[in-house]
Amino acid sequence: MKEIFVAPLQFAGKVSHCNPNCSLRPVIRLVRDKVRISQPIPVVAQSHTGESTQLIAVPAILHVMAKLFGFFLLSGTAFSYTISGNKYLTDGSQADVQAACSAAPDNGSIVVVIPDGSFNWSGTLTINRSLTLTGADATGVKIYNDNASGDMISATASANGHINIYWLNIVQMADNSGGAGFSLRCDRAEPTAYTVLVHDCSFGSGSIYTHMVVCNANGIVFWNDTFVGDGPNDPNGLGGISFVCDKYGYTSSWNTPDTYGTQDTTGLANSYVEDCAFYDAASAISNFDDNSRVVWRHNTMSNCSLGSHGQETSLYGTREWEIYNNTFIYSSSGVGPSGNSYPLNMNDWFLARGGAGVIFDNQIADIPNNKNGISLTVFSINRSDSISCQTAYPAARQTGQGWSASSEAAYGNPVVTPDGTGDVTEGVYIWGNTGSETNDPHYVGLDQYTPDQCGNGKLATEFLQEGRDYFVGIAKPNYTPYQYPHPLHAQFALDKVPPPGGPTPPGSGIPPGSGVPKNFNNDGTADLIWENSVTGQLSFWFLKNGEPVSNSILAKVAPSWHVAGVGDFLGNGQSDLVWENSNGQHVIWIMSSGVPQYTIRLPTLAGGWHVVGAGDFNSDGKADLVWENTLSGKHEIWLMNNGVPTAAIPLARLGLNWHIAAVGDFLGNKQSDLVWQNSATGDRSIWLMENATPVSLIDLGIVGLNWQI
Repeated sequence: MKEIFVAPLQFAGKVSHCNPNCSLRPVIRLVRDKVRISQPIPVVAQSHTGESTQLIAVPAILHVMAKLFGFFLLSGTAFSYTISGNKYLTDGSQADVQAACSAAPDNGSIVVVIPDGSFNWSGTLTINRSLTLTGADATGVKIYNDNASGDMISATASANGHINIYWLNIVQMADNSGGAGFSLRCDRAEPTAYTVLVHDCSFGSGSIYTHMVVCNANGIVFWNDTFVGDGPNDPNGLGGISFVCDKYGYTSSWNTPDTYGTQDTTGLANSYVEDCAFYDAASAISNFDDNSRVVWRHNTMSNCSLGSHGQETSLYGTREWEIYNNTFIYSSSGVGPSGNSYPLNMNDWFLARGGAGVIFDNQIADIPNNKNGISLTVFSINRSDSISCQTAYPAARQTGQGWSASSEAAYGNPVVTPDGTGDVTEGVYIWGNTGSETNDPHYVGLDQYTPDQCGNGKLATEFLQEGRDYFVGIAKPNYTPYQYPHPLHAQFALDKVPPPGGPTPPGSGIPPGSGVPKNFNNDGTADLIWENSVTGQLSFWFLKNGEPVSNSILAKVAPSWHVAGVGDFLGNGQSDLVWENSNGQHVIWIMSSGVPQYTIRLPTLAGGWHVVGAGDFNSDGKADLVWENTLSGKHEIWLMNNGVPTAAIPLARLGLNWHIAAVGDFLGNKQSDLVWQNSATGDRSIWLMENATPVSLIDLGIVGLNWQI
């Protein structure tokens, strides 16, 4: 097959192209100067001599024009996606999405949109250009992964820009367990300043015991995602994200300087997972594996554990990990989003099998029955697999070990030669964690692998010693966490906090509404927040002795959002805002002097749940949330720590006519109480509460239905 370079000619009504030897009779005015030639795409056609010819320089713009004018260039192959500005609007099929992604220029300018609906994908969508892939909205796009032998989406960021993925709701259907494939594979060209961003998506493992996402490079960034492990009949469960960076080999990543916290000078030396919600994976919702460097922070971990792999079963083993400001929730009853019944078969919250790291400032619930909260282990002394059984300290790349340029020590006893040199004890540092787990004698424990396949009788206690390999209650020296939220999270966030508007005189053009008395500037007196339900405008009145002294106006938000609650979630004397979206999303704006600082995304609940108030129900000085389900009549209190849920306490069900009308501290005991009203009878009552539990009732009698609290 010979090659012919096609000279593109664009016409107002038809697209034609020919080789340099042919003659062309234009019948419509040439508009070459009005069309910008873009990325070439290959097509196959017949030359004028009848030979099979590869046309290798046809610009993608020809395909675009052909679609616009009803003339299809690619040998009769028609694609359904249409172009609207910078958006490629697909029909949702995997083939059409692939065509749109392949036609996009590699510069980040194109948004490929999947419409609302349910779609079954059985092949691989390959993305290797800088673009955005999104659903039409947050909840309307569901993709079922029917690919049992490969990846459903393979995204590799190029040297020209990020790949930005959001608003996809993916459910695993085909059995791809054992690493046959993943719903999403993320990689990036290196060294570059670009990566794959995955946010505001959901990933459900369905009934398949599998991780949903794999990262083959460090530097991938996740936020505001939801992951649910497999179910409904698996009390062990697997799901979430696996970090396997085999491409770095034995030494090109492992044997390089640490990138803890601010040592990551680019923000891409580590992968970051933040502000995500994880559910129902007792085996593991993560896999910190070969050469991975992972920062796991500000996530909600509900009945799921973190997992890792050392060099005993993997080629290279995990390098380093940072786990902080997460909330670990254990449920002893009920049913999780996976369909599994609680309690799950939880053995620990984190099993560290290699590398070094930090674990601090987490809120950790206790796992009963003498289970470890944090388990440290060295499998290679008892498990015969990827490397020779280790017989003396330190084992190759064991838990607590790292690398230093000043060390000439080899790795392992016996030595694992491909690991090179630089072995040094870095240690695991565990400090500042709170919650019932930290009061358990098994808060930090050692795990002994059995059976002893090596037959040497080695014990984990020989290889892991407190004060040498791990430290409890001691912060890592010279450690400072990396910027939160991650700069790319802040840059690409869908719910970026709008900048505040300039102050205006009090009362100027602001319509009356339901002002909420709260303190937004820490001056000890209540202020008012006004919300315009028509325009979405928000305004603060800062009051002194009941008189407005200044005002600030925030940028408008979408009409689908409204303020559902006000409370001091940090305990700093300044009120914050709880926002609710008509699609079921909830976020908290952390405020300072009426100016939003950052957002905390709350887990998305099933239909019918709404925030009906905020108050302090456990006397910790920080606001908690009260929820009501208008479909079922259920009510719950979420105990919160710094805006992150730590426990859900159900209230007795009173019937669909009873609603929570207000939250307030009626005894002055620093614990909030609940005001109820019956929408059918007009009955009103107050529940006096202690630690989120009703202890007595005050009957307010019946008030006419026209009167509302």
